[in-house]
Amino acid sequence: MINFAKASNFLKLNEEEQEVLKYGIGKHKILPVVDKLLPYASRMQNGIYLVSGGRGGAKSRTTAMKLVKECMESNYFKCFYGRKEWTTNRETTHKALVNAIKYMGVEDEFYYSEASNGTMDIRHVKTGGYFTPFGTDKEDKMKGIEDPTHIWMDEADQISHGAFSEILPTLRHGFDGARCIILTFNRYAVNKKHWIISTFYPDLYDGEEELKINVRDNYNIFDYFVNYFDNPFLPRNYKDVLWLASNGDIKKFEGLANGTWKQTTDDNLWYHAFANTIHVKDDIKRVEGLADHISIDWNVVPYMSLTAWQIHNNGEYLDFYCYQEYALESPLNTTKDIINKFISDYKRDDFSTVYYYGDAMGNRRVEGQGSYTRFKEVRELLVNYIGNSSDRSIRYNPANIKRRDLMNSILSGNFVDRKQKVRIFISSKCKKLINDYNTVKEGTGGKLVEKGVYNEEKNVELNGHLSDTVDYLFASIFKHKL
Repeated sequence: MINFAKASNFLKLNEEEQEVLKYGIGKHKILPVVDKLLPYASRMQNGIYLVSGGRGGAKSRTTAMKLVKECMESNYFKCFYGRKEWTTNRETTHKALVNAIKYMGVEDEFYYSEASNGTMDIRHVKTGGYFTPFGTDKEDKMKGIEDPTHIWMDEADQISHGAFSEILPTLRHGFDGARCIILTFNRYAVNKKHWIISTFYPDLYDGEEELKINVRDNYNIFDYFVNYFDNPFLPRNYKDVLWLASNGDIKKFEGLANGTWKQTTDDNLWYHAFANTIHVKDDIKRVEGLADHISIDWNVVPYMSLTAWQIHNNGEYLDFYCYQEYALESPLNTTKDIINKFISDYKRDDFSTVYYYGDAMGNRRVEGQGSYTRFKEVRELLVNYIGNSSDRSIRYNPANIKRRDLMNSILSGNFVDRKQKVRIFISSKCKKLINDYNTVKEGTGGKLVEKGVYNEEKNVELNGHLSDTVDYLFASIFKHKL
């Protein structure tokens, strides 16, 4: 008999103890599987199993081990395993099953072939249970799926909804033993208009077709999510491998490494390197005694904007933390109100120094007020909290495209200044700023590249103001890079 155990516990044992468990005590063997997949590997129950995430989570390996174990222990077992293209099974699903048989040390209990032109059927000697491949591109292979106990659809994202709909009715109930369909897939390949989303995650569906059937009402659904960092058997540098595989595309890396769904937004996102799972944090708090950096955008419609930051110099990294955003609507959309709001929220004797940044127009004279400027008003309001070097405002705003490229370089994790990697983290409380990063797109306008979401009736820019404050801060600090 073979049982599975948590890999984390298994790896705490020395090599000799591990070998004893793997080769068996009497007739019993204990083999490790990724902790998060242990319930999946051990469960034998009717239903549909969704096993997804990023790369390196051992989804296929664990599935193969689960199926081999169930084949050995079932009186009746008939598994159809496959992908979109029948010919790709040999080097993928068939290979995974054969490797599982070898790893579990039960080669003498199965008939199988590893020849390049050999059969891909696998049969258990004692029980007669067997595996046979299918491909949704081969009609005859699809018609051969009759009375299965198990169906494994690997890279299910590539299989059509029509093929899934044809396979689903073959899973009959009322027989002894488990009857299940297993879908393994990487979430990065599945956008929110995909049939997997509409069928199993309807709350996330963003397509146009009407949702008519909720599979969850008719089948037990077991959902397992796993990523590379859940797999203790991978080398420590596997994250670097995924970064190379993404070719520096932060969205692709986020999908490969963190198992995020494929983005369905247009390719013209202004901040295309921004990723919620990387840049947004729940636990960002202002650190007393550390200098504060505030940046302002002077637009007053629909609100005046300010973001508050602190900088952590960690040697290898220069980390920027946005701990608060302000978006004050009329009648509080004034310089005085927004600065006083910041002071009232954080007014303590612990202010070290406040540095201020913002749109260069703040250095222009305010019409009708002589030489008075908006930044002069900021200095007057912050007089008790600033020093001689607190004014970090820029004298002119860099071109939009230069600001965009600077920000995407920083957000991508590739930006290095004076041998330090620069990183940005934003508090999850900063909802409007996060929305800017997820929605602002590049527009048209000849040489001028516009950004923002416009209210055409009022001819105003609705979004993009808080992200502008961030642009100004980083354009000032890294102006030597522009």
